[in-house]
Amino acid sequence: MTERRERHRREGGRTVAEWTTLLVSSFVVGAIVVLIAVQMVSAADAAQPVARVVGVSRAGDRFWVRVVVDNEGDETAANVQVSATLSVVGAESEEGGLSIDFLAGDESQELVFVFDTDPEQGELDVGVTGFEDP
Repeated sequence: MTERRERHRREGGRTVAEWTTLLVSSFVVGAIVVLIAVQMVSAADAAQPVARVVGVSRAGDRFWVRVVVDNEGDETAANVQVSATLSVVGAESEEGGLSIDFLAGDESQELVFVFDTDPEQGELDVGVTGFEDP
């Protein structure tokens, strides 16, 4: 049988093992090419950080406003700037600003703003004012 294989090789033929290896290798390379193409076509959503108030509590004579910042995109947002402004009729507005170094896609982080006036007595505006693409 060895003589038959050698003669078959000399005539330019391939063995079953070689054909099987070629078939499996071709399948693996094809699968990798398809996966790369799918990754290139399906672009990730850009970073979309959004801030929302989740609670207000009193601590002594001050008021803590808990804010959750969600990144609703797939990409990471860097240096996310969040501001909060409390406007009360007849009083001076209170403002605060905080930042988050990095916020990965679909990640959330909680921040706390501290005010002297009860937010229930005025209008509280909280939002993301800017961020960077890392």
